Amino acid sequence: MPLAPVIPVDPSPLTALDLRCEYLRDPLGIDEARPRLSWALHGGERGERQSGYRVLVASTAERLLAGQGDLWDTGVVTDQTGAADVATLAIVYGGPALGSGQRAWWTVRVWDAMGAAAPPPEPASWEMGPLGADDWRADWIGRHDPVPPHAPPPPGDRPGILRPWEELDLRPAAYLRREFALDRPIANVRRARLYATARGVYELSLNGERVGDALLAPGWSDYRARLRYQTYDLGPLVTQAVDRRVRTVGLARPPAVRVKVHGRSDR
Repeated sequence: MPLAPVIPVDPSPLTALDLRCEYLRDPLGIDEARPRLSWALHGGERGERQSGYRVLVASTAERLLAGQGDLWDTGVVTDQTGAADVATLAIVYGGPALGSGQRAWWTVRVWDAMGAAAPPPEPASWEMGPLGADDWRADWIGRHDPVPPHAPPPPGDRPGILRPWEELDLRPAAYLRREFALDRPIANVRRARLYATARGVYELSLNGERVGDALLAPGWSDYRARLRYQTYDLGPLVTQAVDRRVRTVGLARPPAVRVKVHGRSDR
């Protein structure tokens, strides 16, 4: 009788991986004042568990690599002090308030059931979005021509019948184009962000390249109460501009878009 094959046991130690902020990997445009940090665990031992963790959040990647959590350092949280064996999800950031557009780098170190510390994973990051109305300095742009009047009802049409298509703007989508010049050499551009929303749907391109991959952005909401917005990393596209000239084209339906282009050269 042949023996069953032997399945080797993975001897790898407990490690943290898949670091996320607000359930996203390295997100941009976080507008939660106290973001939630999460990670997954991987280990080769049966019944392995996390007995402790330490989260470091730093203002620069260099400080984080040096082990300096100048924004937040939880210290070692153990299962005696904070039930760390289950605390891998939605750890609320407890450092000082972050400003609009501020970026934070973070990592976590975990301890296994035997109290052995695992090496920290690759650092992760998140970036805050516009946190207040004053951060939206852009204006609404769109067509300024009035909606053409609807045709009169045909003869014999019964009055008072609701015809919803007569209350909608069914004109073709508008192309909104704007060219601008960078106020500094391209080599000095460290970050370039674009925040955009629309009362309807929109699609953006920059220098002929599609910006983002979302369809039907910004997503449905009650426009009278709330508008969702998207954050785009324009760095790779801006640095390909010729003579610091950048051409932005938006396709909007209905034709009303709010766009903010934000760049930094100091960090």
